[in-house]
Amino acid sequence: MADTNLDMDQGTSFRLDLQVLDSAGAPVNLSTATMEGQVRKTASSSTVEAQFVIVNVDLPLGKFAVTLSASATSALKCNPSNSAQRVPTQFAYDVEVHYADGTVNRILSGVINVSPEVTR
Repeated sequence: MADTNLDMDQGTSFRLDLQVLDSAGAPVNLSTATMEGQVRKTASSSTVEAQFVIVNVDLPLGKFAVTLSASATSALKCNPSNSAQRVPTQFAYDVEVHYADGTVNRILSGVINVSPEVTR
């Protein structure tokens, strides 16, 4: 699995629709699985900056979404800037699927570039 970097605007709602496919390209039934994902300042940080909310879209077809509310993205602390230019702050994230048999697969990970909010 390659890293997938995401862009996010601080203070806005975020949603990413996902579908899990097997090696042959067929949908994986996620009806008995659970999904979770977190955002941290760095991959090794002990502090969870945000927890993705999982939305079940069509679990038998391997479809779900990860979301963050506008208040959750507002709470992501962006680095201060002394200029008018918005400089994104980077956070690490991943999304995992936990199957009923105890298997855990990381299906998505990478960096989230958060553009700082002006309207507060």
